[in-house]
Amino acid sequence: MGNIATRLARLELLEARAPKVDAEQMAQLEAAIKALFDAVSMRREWAPAKVAPFYWEEQPSDMGRLWERIKAGEVTADDRAILDGLPKCHITPEQLVEAAAKVGNEV
Repeated sequence: MGNIATRLARLELLEARAPKVDAEQMAQLEAAIKALFDAVSMRREWAPAKVAPFYWEEQPSDMGRLWERIKAGEVTADDRAILDGLPKCHITPEQLVEAAAKVGNEV
């Protein structure tokens, strides 16, 4: 019983702590995100649907296509140049693209 009480007390202490914010790390992340958005469009494209020519379907954005190439291990030289050119931050360029693509899919 004491073990559970100790764990609950630790959990309460952790939840009461204010999250730590590293201003420098956040500035680096912001710079990397801005550079990624400048280099790769998150705007989706529209193209005629294959079912009927008068219907339109949404196509993946450039960001979505980049993420798909990264997942498939088919990164092009242009993709690598974009990824290598991003400002360094605490996450990898691939993780940054993944997050951006997922956010883009949710919007």
